[in-house]
Amino acid sequence: MDYIFKTELVEYYRNELIVGEFDAWDDYHSAKDGRFERGTALLELGWCDIELNINSAADDHGGYINKTVPAYFICVKGKTEEGDENWSPSGYIDDFGYEVNVDWSADNWKELLEKDMFENLMKAVKRFDIKIDEPNWKGENHAFDVFDRFMELANHKTCRSQIDQN
Repeated sequence: MDYIFKTELVEYYRNELIVGEFDAWDDYHSAKDGRFERGTALLELGWCDIELNINSAADDHGGYINKTVPAYFICVKGKTEEGDENWSPSGYIDDFGYEVNVDWSADNWKELLEKDMFENLMKAVKRFDIKIDEPNWKGENHAFDVFDRFMELANHKTCRSQIDQN
């Protein structure tokens, strides 16, 4: 079973994670459009992975502020009807209480990140019935089964929180 851990891109953004905000808006990123840095770290285990994305925080006016918001995103791999391996996005897991918990200023931040990513991936594997040692889907019609489970749980969570508030 493959195990890959990569941190090259997150190293570039480490100081911004320590400070808690991006250096500045630039020609490609604005307060209107926000900033979304995808796959800055990756932990791949067999037929699934967890990625660290760093996004801009939303403001109260439909725009974004320069604050960094690290979040984990899950992808799963399956096989097409032709037998090709393909990745499918499943979703952010921070909506389910899986938050990034890394001391970015620590000397061993890479070890902390790897441990945090692994632990959160294992929780997601169990909660969403994600497979590590075999394809998560086969054929075109099942590519988003895991995504559908995410959405079903997210909708249940949303409904539950609305009931709890009333």
